[in-house]
Amino acid sequence: MIREILTYDDARVRTTTLVDGIKTSVSVTDPANVTEWTTISHSYDPSNGRATERLVTFDNGKIRTDTFDAFGIISSRKVEDTTTAYTWLSKQFTYTSGALSQRVVTHDDGRVVTTDFASGVKTGHTIVDANNAYGWASRAY
Repeated sequence: MIREILTYDDARVRTTTLVDGIKTSVSVTDPANVTEWTTISHSYDPSNGRATERLVTFDNGKIRTDTFDAFGIISSRKVEDTTTAYTWLSKQFTYTSGALSQRVVTHDDGRVVTTDFASGVKTGHTIVDANNAYGWASRAY
């Protein structure tokens, strides 16, 4: 295993790990708070070097996790609001061959909004009142 550590002039630190000459992980930290994120971590498949996951922790408490398929193409993204800075708790995006196929947003009040897509075009939209906070159970468009 080889680990390369690169410190930038603005104090960001990039750590790259290689196993048998193949990059398995890259992590970048921002200790001086010069960017909107605190840490970005990438994981790679040691058999082919393709991306498998990316985790971004933002200064405002958001956490974004991206996963990739066997070809290194994005298959899902989850964004979490860990500090209740937004009106939603999480946003989940699902991709088919790299194209957005579904978005699910869970709001602080319990509403779950699901939007479906086909070839980049919105095909359906459903809102469910999971916490019974409204006078309706669900809405479909």
